[in-house]
Amino acid sequence: MRRPLRWKSIAFQLTFGVSLIALVAVWFMLSGHFERSPFLFGAGILMLIMPVVVQLAWHYWQHQDGYSGSPLPVAHETDPIAETLFVELQRMGGPRLFRRSWLTGRYRPTHRRLTSGKLRYLLFSDDEHHLSQVSAFPSFFPLIGPLYLSDEDAETLRQAIGPRRKGGPGRNPLYNYTRASLSVFREVENRVLPNDNDRALREIEDRLLTWFEAHVDASGDMPRRDQVKPYAIEVFQALTSST
Repeated sequence: MRRPLRWKSIAFQLTFGVSLIALVAVWFMLSGHFERSPFLFGAGILMLIMPVVVQLAWHYWQHQDGYSGSPLPVAHETDPIAETLFVELQRMGGPRLFRRSWLTGRYRPTHRRLTSGKLRYLLFSDDEHHLSQVSAFPSFFPLIGPLYLSDEDAETLRQAIGPRRKGGPGRNPLYNYTRASLSVFREVENRVLPNDNDRALREIEDRLLTWFEAHVDASGDMPRRDQVKPYAIEVFQALTSST
């Protein structure tokens, strides 16, 4: 996932710089400081809209035609809990994600296709920069601000990923394992882990347990080390495959 994001960022930065230069050139031509040439004027207009073209291409890449009805493949290992949540969010009549309008303050439902795109796992991110990489289908504009669930829909999703086991720690508050894994991955991806695989896995497990301790819910339940170990392995494999 990181490679497409990096290329998109580079393309957008380059075209944005070019469009600023083109804006100045077009302004000088319109104000009479430069001789107005139809060719140069047309080229300037084309350069002005290059960032929009990049965003449109990015939108198409992550959503394709947008109406195929099936989730698009992702460039990383899928998470069974996350995919269960996505199935519920994609189901007609199922739970909906909401955005809050910065103009009116009202909550508006997002399109269900949003949860089928190639970047759907970024919807779990707490980082608004990561979330803004997802285009707000059917619009090609980026998502701005957090996403919300109603209490009823949140409960539906909790039930979809399995009932809580009596007396058993480590049952899943909504998104916990996925969000913990993503958070720890972002935390350690630019750090040097121990060369020994067992020590590296142990460190990732410790970080996952620390995350759960910081995000414990009202029940006070926390997963055991053996329960976070499969997710630590997934994080470790993702880190080693991306280097």
